Amino acid sequence: LTGSFVPDLIVSMNSQMWLHLQTDESVGSIGFKVNYKEIEKESCGDPGTPLYGIREGDGFSNRDILRFECQFGFELIGEKSIVCQENNQWSANIPICIFPCLSNFTAPMGTVLSPDYPEGYGNNLNCIWTIISDPGSRIHLSFNDFDLESQFDFLAVKDGDSPDSPILGTFTGAEVPSHLTSNSHILRLEFQADHSMSGRGFNITYNTFGHNECPDPGVPINARRFGDNFQLGSSISVICEEGFIKTQGTETISCILMDGKVMWSGPIPRCGAPCGGHFSSPSGVILSPGWPGYYKDSLNCEWVIEAEPGHSIKITFERFQTELNYDVLEVHDGPNLLSPLLGSYNGTQVPQFLFSSSNFIYLLFTTDNSRSNNGFKIHYESVTVNTYSCLDPGIPVHGRRYGHDFSIGSTVSFSCDPGYRLSHEEPLLCEKNHWWSHPLPNCDALCGGDVRGPSGTILSPGYPELYPNSLNCTWTVDVTHGKGVQFTFHTFHLEDHHDYLLITENGSFTQPLARLTGSELPLAINAGLYGNFRAQLRFISDFSISYEGFNITFSEYNLEPCEDPGIPQFGNRIGFNFGVGDTLTFSCSSGYRLEGALEIICLGGGRRVWSAPLPRCV
Repeated sequence: LTGSFVPDLIVSMNSQMWLHLQTDESVGSIGFKVNYKEIEKESCGDPGTPLYGIREGDGFSNRDILRFECQFGFELIGEKSIVCQENNQWSANIPICIFPCLSNFTAPMGTVLSPDYPEGYGNNLNCIWTIISDPGSRIHLSFNDFDLESQFDFLAVKDGDSPDSPILGTFTGAEVPSHLTSNSHILRLEFQADHSMSGRGFNITYNTFGHNECPDPGVPINARRFGDNFQLGSSISVICEEGFIKTQGTETISCILMDGKVMWSGPIPRCGAPCGGHFSSPSGVILSPGWPGYYKDSLNCEWVIEAEPGHSIKITFERFQTELNYDVLEVHDGPNLLSPLLGSYNGTQVPQFLFSSSNFIYLLFTTDNSRSNNGFKIHYESVTVNTYSCLDPGIPVHGRRYGHDFSIGSTVSFSCDPGYRLSHEEPLLCEKNHWWSHPLPNCDALCGGDVRGPSGTILSPGYPELYPNSLNCTWTVDVTHGKGVQFTFHTFHLEDHHDYLLITENGSFTQPLARLTGSELPLAINAGLYGNFRAQLRFISDFSISYEGFNITFSEYNLEPCEDPGIPQFGNRIGFNFGVGDTLTFSCSSGYRLEGALEIICLGGGRRVWSAPLPRCV
């Protein structure tokens, strides 16, 4: 296999399969992702069903046949039937169902998709679709998704069936257009794409309606609609779901006659998540702008939650995912940015909940000008402070809590999972004012430090999130006298060549024991062989791309001792231990002089030799 064409499935003839990748010294590419699955013998495996397609048959054994067809309005490209052959391979890939580039639609309702939606429509296209309804009726278009290369790829909607018909609208870019309604019973859609770059494409639904009624407005996303009668004189209402506000239109619109045309009295309502606001209801939801889709770049959104005096505010994180290190949500214990900071959050690590110490909480969400994500969904509620206790302080992410008594005067303490360190170790005391003496601590994977003990864990900073850029972290690992250190790797993924981890056992990083980079999981490494019972790790990351990092555990092990060197004739020896790093001291009987080393040390490094020969007494 090379290039970009691959079979849907490759099935082995027995219980083993071998894959070998070979690359040359020049141009690289994205590579591949392979999923594997164990299946029954003499089977070709499930090849799946085409998108917008229908499959007949559910047997995957040798000589079984599968037949395919496409949903209405789509064209089948490829084989209509495939056979499971004796070599466990299907006779062909499953076909694909594509939306034709030239087509007429006569059904009263339907869908128009750009070619290959939503995978990208390709280049050099000139597509024309004509929607024809009964004479005397009209056609309504609803844009569900729209993403074209801005200024170069266009969709034109014309009120009629000829190229010269009046243009109702021309659209480009990624902003989803408003609904469109024809004045006649025919609509013509013309789509042009140039020779480079493409977007996701578009997904448009249409329906037809009579002259004395308004078009079906559909049910807006993130909203509920009340009213199903669209005849002249009727009305419908739209209520936004919790956390959303109207971004277009009013709550109620009516079907009216204006300038001789039957139309809705205003734009069809839309609901979206706002960028900021002031909330004073007893409970509610705060959503990142664009929810449930991705939030936009370069945001600066402020929310203030206000409860009744004497109440506290509890916020609970249902979902949270932002661009690590760059798109940040700050939570302040008060009405504005100058209030004490309860926490600053990015990536996916957030506490279960937070409490305010007053009846205000302030939230600030800032994003940079690149790479967005799903954002957040936060629930808030006003809570009453108990006369005899504090509110639940929560548990740190990657941590544990000790103590379940929250009454006044009681304390709770915390610890972290292996590899993480508490931001502060003081226990929290429930004070007479019903508030804890300190904020909830964090459990952080830090950049370097001294690690002691027979075993332990070392994590890249921010683990399991992506590590930050421009790091220079050094960890020193000390174990018991006379022992070596063994490092075992559970997770390892660094930017190849540019970010790396050095391991040394003699304090010198110029000639390290190991230099590790990339994503291949290293084998266990033994260090500390030279009798200093210490190993060091140094992690360097550059100014760009980062990955998951590493999760490393270490444990001590016994080093091979030196052999008994003996005792000089006419001499004495102090010391009976021959382990790596152990020292023996010698002296001579009265009247004899020592020739050689007064002291010898057992050296490690696999040599297991003494630092000098046994001295003589002469």
